[in-house]
Amino acid sequence: MELVYLWVEDYKNIKRQGFNFSPRFECEFKDGELKITPKEHIENFFGKNINVTAIVGKNGSGKSNLLKKIIKNIHYNTDNFKGTALSCWLNENKNKLLVHSYLINSEKQIKSIFPFTLF
Repeated sequence: MELVYLWVEDYKNIKRQGFNFSPRFECEFKDGELKITPKEHIENFFGKNINVTAIVGKNGSGKSNLLKKIIKNIHYNTDNFKGTALSCWLNENKNKLLVHSYLINSEKQIKSIFPFTLF
């Protein structure tokens, strides 16, 4: 699977910020609505099944915290997951987007998965 987008509500020094990781889509999460727009890109620019994404920024800007948040979302564990996050993943066949949203409240945790079929 390929990480397409990650929205972080509140994690360490990252507050209400979205991160696009795919050249195929432009994603925006605003006012509770996720907008996914396909964009033109060169398929297999770096070779088959290779996608290059860089995380760059000044010292203290949150690069390591972003990577920790991605790892926590991949290795989801109800006992240690804190905060609200939303992530989009492209399946191996590159024909379906999966949107995972995690909503934490004081009583229970809700995890939702919404599949989107691409044309």
